[in-house]
Amino acid sequence: MILGNEYEKNIGENISNILNIEDEIYDFEITPNRPDCLGIIGIANELKCAINRKEKQKLLIEKGDFEKIANTVEKIDNITVNVESEDVKRYMAIPLYNVKNIETPKEIKERLQTMGVNPKGNILVDISNYIMFETGNPIHIFDLDILNKIHNEKNDNNKLEIKIANNNGKIELLNDEELELSDDLTISIDNENLALVGIMGGKDSGVRKETKNILIEIATFERKKIRDTSRKYNVRTESSARFEKKLSPRLPELAFLRMITLMKELGVIDSTSFGNGKINVIDYIRKDVKENFENEQNTLINFNSNDINKILGMNISKEKMIDILTELGFRKHNGETSVLVKPYIREDIERKEDLAEEVIRFYGYDNLNETLPKVERGNVYRNNDKDISTITKDIRNLLKIEGYNQIITYRIYIKR
Repeated sequence: MILGNEYEKNIGENISNILNIEDEIYDFEITPNRPDCLGIIGIANELKCAINRKEKQKLLIEKGDFEKIANTVEKIDNITVNVESEDVKRYMAIPLYNVKNIETPKEIKERLQTMGVNPKGNILVDISNYIMFETGNPIHIFDLDILNKIHNEKNDNNKLEIKIANNNGKIELLNDEELELSDDLTISIDNENLALVGIMGGKDSGVRKETKNILIEIATFERKKIRDTSRKYNVRTESSARFEKKLSPRLPELAFLRMITLMKELGVIDSTSFGNGKINVIDYIRKDVKENFENEQNTLINFNSNDINKILGMNISKEKMIDILTELGFRKHNGETSVLVKPYIREDIERKEDLAEEVIRFYGYDNLNETLPKVERGNVYRNNDKDISTITKDIRNLLKIEGYNQIITYRIYIKR
């Protein structure tokens, strides 16, 4: 954190006393298969289950929540989206008008500081970072008036096309770094690059204190593309760190819902920002991702308590398993426990072994029974054509190949 010159007199003092911040900060290491926990909401849902706390407020979204407030369309006013890359899984564009660019509330500033981010004081910038830390899905906000200005300087028509494709040319990033692009995935208008996809926005199209109309971008991309681009230019950001994981294409729905909810609560937007009723959203979904969404079988998983107990070598009651899985967001399918509906953004759950892992994580690894591995008798190495010394040599060579070193010590006894 960088503090101003006014704090020079406080050098050597406890920073929590200087800033009047009393807080405890926890660092979590997230395993690669749990990108849903890259946001605080995902971690909170895990902790809720761990401490057996019944929350009235729903933390995770379910199918249909997004559709309650969003109306998906192909065009909004003069805005369209043209995706020309298979590296884009999902791309949402949401224009909002007459936004109130207020000072960021103190509580949000302090929370961003604890996350290691220096708040800008501009609510539009700070709220996008805040929601990213909450949900795990990065968000970028463009100044819509600047986008229209860029377009109008090059065209007479009123069609503003947001293009996502591999491009060349230059871009000046928000950190003032200028890059010479070479077939890199960008957001562009009329061949002018606005953002390096999944990594950082361009300086010329970002929001300012005077911004009144905005275009919100919420998306997911192929992680390899983002990782390769980040390494290529040696630019690593909070956004790229998340996009390099396998984010669920459903996660933008959670980010959208939280973004709109918080902006309404803070008075940043009102009904004049999007009109009455639902909010119009341009929502591009790649064909295979959309087919996956529409296939109900991809949301279901068979549940058998006997299978799980066999995997774990335990005798946990079916009721206890259902309690744990329900707290984690699983639901009964058509009222039956033999088939469960997976949590909306948990794409890592694929087989019964995954369910067993979910159960034992919260039942407690310390409750696992200590048993020796079962070895089937009779499956010993036999080769009548080799004597024991040859077999020993074969084993020694195999172990060397695996990276083992042989140690030959002095005898600790005397032959008589």
